[in-house]
Amino acid sequence: TDRLAGKIGLLCRDSEGNCVIGSRGELTTARAIRALAKASELGKSAIVFRARWHADSEEERALRFYATMPYTFSVFKQNWKLLVGKARVLQVTPHTGVHNLATAIAMEERKNGGVALKLNHKNDTVLAVAAKALATLPHLALNEERGQGLGCVLRWPRLGDHDAAKFVYAHVFGNASNDQPREEARTEVENASGLQDWANRIG
Repeated sequence: TDRLAGKIGLLCRDSEGNCVIGSRGELTTARAIRALAKASELGKSAIVFRARWHADSEEERALRFYATMPYTFSVFKQNWKLLVGKARVLQVTPHTGVHNLATAIAMEERKNGGVALKLNHKNDTVLAVAAKALATLPHLALNEERGQGLGCVLRWPRLGDHDAAKFVYAHVFGNASNDQPREEARTEVENASGLQDWANRIG
């Protein structure tokens, strides 16, 4: 995962548009979430991403993560401080419903300006549920443009401590200044497993 996260960080820095990571299935989706979280922590810069549903040529639904690295963690922390005490932390479990979670995220963001999700990084189902909920957000927001503008930054506190770094936190907030996902994104990788193979080849 460290190698994969490092390659994502490089792609986000070097890309003029969005770095696009695709995933299909629970395992590759969970791997993508872990890699995005590690890329932010290891790169000391906030990677802001949006998840979107995508139908491939076989009409199978997949996920795409459109990521950018617009500012440092210090800038992100300053902005998030304004929400401390207001933004709720929602615990995601393997039994959490995708639609219910997406609805809760949309309501909390609309009410308080942001919301955080507490995710057990060892549980693939938890990470996949969170990713699917983020991709569903634009369809549930009362204002579609507002829903399209919601971004997410992942934090992995105490990453170097294997025992303490149990949870990843997904911070969801509105940030219309970031580029919207678009098909002509500069860098695109079809799925997280493919990105891992690519990282191994050139790393």
